Amino acid sequence: MLRITHANNDGSIGLAGRLAVESVSEAERVCLSGEAPLLIDATGLQEADADGLALLAKILERGGRIEGLSTYLALRVEALRERGGY
Repeated sequence: MLRITHANNDGSIGLAGRLAVESVSEAERVCLSGEAPLLIDATGLQEADADGLALLAKILERGGRIEGLSTYLALRVEALRERGGY
């Protein structure tokens, strides 16, 4: 289950839990609806499936920043970006 928090003091959006196919469309709507570069607080993000990793890669490609992402998930997102498979 994914928990999305809005309107942190720095304007970031928090993602916590599991970013998976069943929650990606809602997370994408929230995370990519604005025009300004986005800051994601991923400190509480524990898991991401292929669809979740693709969303994280898309956020980065659009100029967003992701802070607090685990090393494992960060490596998987970077590998996906290098392959261009999202």
